[in-house]
This record gives sequence, structure tokens and C-alpha cells, in this order.
Amino acid sequence: MRLLPLLLFAACTTATGGRQVAISAEVHVDAEVTERGGEPVIAFSPEGTEAEIVLTRAELAVGPLYLWTLPPDLDGENWASHLGPARAWATDQVNPGKLVGEVPHQVRVDFLADPIVPLGPGTAIEGEARSADVWLEPAGAEPTLRVEGEVHEIDQILPFRAEITWRTPWLDEEGGVNATLLRRVRGLPTELSLTDDQVIAVGIDPRAWFDLAFVDTLPDVPADEDARRTLRPQDRAGRALETRIRLLGSQGPWAVREAEL
Repeated sequence: MRLLPLLLFAACTTATGGRQVAISAEVHVDAEVTERGGEPVIAFSPEGTEAEIVLTRAELAVGPLYLWTLPPDLDGENWASHLGPARAWATDQVNPGKLVGEVPHQVRVDFLADPIVPLGPGTAIEGEARSADVWLEPAGAEPTLRVEGEVHEIDQILPFRAEITWRTPWLDEEGGVNATLLRRVRGLPTELSLTDDQVIAVGIDPRAWFDLAFVDTLPDVPADEDARRTLRPQDRAGRALETRIRLLGSQGPWAVREAEL
């Protein structure tokens, strides 16, 4: 699945004549990790609710990363202002410009273990990058996303878990290339000046995966024998979670920026 971006990158390098530079990327956890009962957690209350969500496990397979010359734009509007789920670029809708950088690796991020996880080395063309793609590809036998936690409300505690990979049953793979593109978060705004040895941070805030709709609809998910609710594609809470992971805009979990050294 990485052949097309690599070919595009080679073509762009030849066409622009730009100097190739070595870059690297890291995944940054943009949320505070605290302790409860001696165990690491991420605890927060989504906007609009007094309920508290306590994440006891949060893992996501992230990468590769691709960088483009043009900012996200759709019909003259800044794509980052759209609060809907991520949508794939189509050639007749949005032109992302030239591919000017890639970090062609995947890493599994444990959000409760390490605040910074190396994604790996990459290559770029010296100059400006104004948008980014992050892929959420299947990670072998492991689910792309694994999350566990509890919703604490005044009169109840609702444990939950989810394992999501963007393929059947969570994604209609019969949709062909469009289904494949939906595994990718595309059109992330960034302002990078690509130079030798630059380190790029892919910031992810797992608190933004959850909202009021998740809290309100979690009680509708049937409890398993262990009293924990396993999120499914047909559950509104499950769909709320998997949609927000790919959410663009200020309410989404993503930020691509220069890493602070």
C-alpha cells in the first residue's frame, strides 16, 4: 500500500530539484498521565458532562506519516475547520500539492507508558510543508486501537473496552480504495520548514477520542459477563469513538508540529 506515495515522492524530488534532507518523527502523547492505585491512568471529563472517563489502557498503531506542500482546503474553505470525520482526498475535490516528506514506518503507541515514542527516520525535500497524512493501517494480528477504561458517573461506574481495526466489521472493505483511504487521517494542517535533521512531532490527545455522545450512549451497550461493555460497530458509543479518532479540526486529537528539542 506504500508504493504510490514512494513513487510520488521520487517524482516530486525530480520535478522540483529540491535538496533531499533527512528527517525523523516522534509520536507525542498530548495528555497528562497520572496514577490511581499505583497504576497509570488518563482521567478527564469530556465537554458538556460531569462524568469522568478514566483510561486504564490506550494503544494505537500510528504511521506512516506523509507531508504535502498545500494546506488542507475544500471548496475554498479550510478543511481543518470541518468538525466531521476525516475524509479522503479525491483528485476532483482537493489538491494537496506535492509530496515533500515521508516517514514510512509504523509504531505501536502505549499512551500510558511513554510520553514520546520514536516513529523512525524519513526523507524530505527541503522547503515548506503545510499538510500531513497519518495512516492507521492494520498492525498484524494486533488491533489498530485497543482501549479500556471506566466512565464514572454520580450513581454508577461503567467499565468499557474496545478493539478497533479499520477493516471488516468496522469498515466496509468492499468499498475498495475509498475504504482504504478511510484508514488514513488526511488533511491535517501543519507549518513545517523541512531541513536536515529536523524532528517532527505527531501529537495525539486520547482525551479527544471521547465526547458527550459516547458518555450518553455507553449505557446502551450490553455488559459482558465481567460487567465490562465491549464496544461494537453497531453501538452508537462505538461509532462515536472510532469517528473521533479520525476527527479533523480543533476538537480532534491530532497535531503535527516541529518537535521541541
